[in-house]
Order: sequence, then structure tokens, then C-alpha cells
Amino acid sequence: MKVLNVLHDERVGGPSNRVLSVARELRQYGIETIIVLPKGEKKFAENARNEGFKVYQVTMQIGDPKTFSGLIKNAKYVLTIPIVLYRLSRIIKREKVDIIHNNSSFNIAGFFAALINRVKLVWHLNDTLMPGILRSIMSPIIAKYSEVIVVASRQVDSYYFDYRNIKSFVIYPPIDIKKFANTEKSKNKLRKDFNPSSSIIVGCVGNVNPLKGLEYFIKSAALIKDYLSKDKKRINFLIVAVY
Repeated sequence: MKVLNVLHDERVGGPSNRVLSVARELRQYGIETIIVLPKGEKKFAENARNEGFKVYQVTMQIGDPKTFSGLIKNAKYVLTIPIVLYRLSRIIKREKVDIIHNNSSFNIAGFFAALINRVKLVWHLNDTLMPGILRSIMSPIIAKYSEVIVVASRQVDSYYFDYRNIKSFVIYPPIDIKKFANTEKSKNKLRKDFNPSSSIIVGCVGNVNPLKGLEYFIKSAALIKDYLSKDKKRINFLIVAVY
């Protein structure tokens, strides 16, 4: 069986890492993943190819609809849909794809490619960025034409289908926490770099976008700092921003 995983973002990040980690596991069961993503950065494409996965990069940039630059990107995306569909259709036929795994509610290219080529569609909703008007249009389409709907959380499910009895599956992003296990040596080095060993260090790691809620982390940091200062306890807050 072959799965065509269509991503709307070419950068290394949560969705792309999820695709790669799931693809590794599926391979053990004889299910091969082919990845399609926009042209642009090549780091993730190189990572996937180095692990033996086929990767195609197609011109299909999607932007944040709440920003002017994002609207311009989306307009270009809509205008290039016929070309993108042609490319996707050729990939589907060449690779003999059985299932399309379409990522993001905005990613209509994967949806149309599945519809035109009569391939089963899994639609993966990972965010709550879609404006209300577009959501009212897209939610019924997603519900009607998807073989399976996957959501990253119940909040995402209610955002798109709160008024419908739609069956979806919550699959949380797979994270191998062993990769983030700190040794005592690295912990001591971190404390030495920022403050004496008696201090408390609280970290926040993530890419910079409105969904991450970094403003709440900063506000909370101020409140906690004021509270601990009464007992003369020191605390450092560390933000590791991924671009």
C-alpha cells in the first residue's frame, strides 16, 4: 500500500516531523509513504530522502489568512491550483497511490487530487486558523468527502464540527520523549550558563506563531517571578524560538 502525504508547509516543524515519524512506523507494516510539500526550504525534504522516502516539491505555498502577505500567498495558491493538480495527478499515477493523507484545512489541492483520481482521502486537521466564513464552507466538504477525518485534539474537532455529528479520530502528535531526556551533565551546564544551581529554570520551546500562546508564557513568567521574589527565590525563564 502507498500513501501520498501532502503537506502545506515545507519547513521542519511539528507536522513534518509527525509525517516522518509515522512513515517510519508504517514502513514496518509494508505501507510506503510518498511525501509532497511546497517548494522552498529543502532541509525537511533532505531529511526524508536520507531515510529513503520519495519526496516531491511542488509550487503550492499557503499563507496565514489573517495577514496581508498570507492573503497574497493564498491568492497565488488558488491561481496555480490547475498546475498543482496536474503535478499531483501525475505523481498519483506514477507511484500508484492508494490513499492521500491531506494535511491542513487549507490544503485543497490534496482534496481535489483525491477527488479527480478517485483515491481514498484521509483529511488531517491540525489547527484552528481558518476564519469563520471559510470554515462554514470547508467543514461540510471535509465531512462529506473524507474517508477518515483525523484531528490533533478535541478542540480542533469542535472548532470545525461543533454543530454536526461528525465522526473523527483524535490522534495526538507522536513525540519520542527520550530524545529530550536531559543528562545531569547537560542540566548542570544549562544552570551554569544562566544562574547558580539553586535557581529554577523554566523553558518553552516552539516555533513563533500565534497558536503557541507565547504571550501567556511571558505574562505567567512575570506573575511567578513576583510571587517567588517574596521568598527571595530566583527563577529564570528561557524561550527557545524555532524559525
